[in-house]
Amino acid sequence: MVREDWYSHLASTNRRIVEARQRIENQKAHIRSSIEQGCDAHRAIALLRLLEETLELMNARRTNILEKVRVYRLLVCDRHGLRCVTLMKCERVESVGATYFKLRS
Repeated sequence: MVREDWYSHLASTNRRIVEARQRIENQKAHIRSSIEQGCDAHRAIALLRLLEETLELMNARRTNILEKVRVYRLLVCDRHGLRCVTLMKCERVESVGATYFKLRS
């Protein structure tokens, strides 16, 4: 896979983790309200456990993606910095490791 694919997967995984955390909080609120109303919350608790396990798997996936992303070097443009939208068209681009550098003329 190429660098852009891994960054895309990382962004997608981060979004899913945020959504999973929100679902867990919503499920906890649902469980509290069910218990307060005297309803059976066993199924809701089982679902909460599944959501928490899923979140753990997502975090493991995120860690795996981060390990893959760290292998790639960052391309830095002299004129535009890291946010260069025309990175492949610029004349002075240097590949660097995990540190961010800007080329000087």
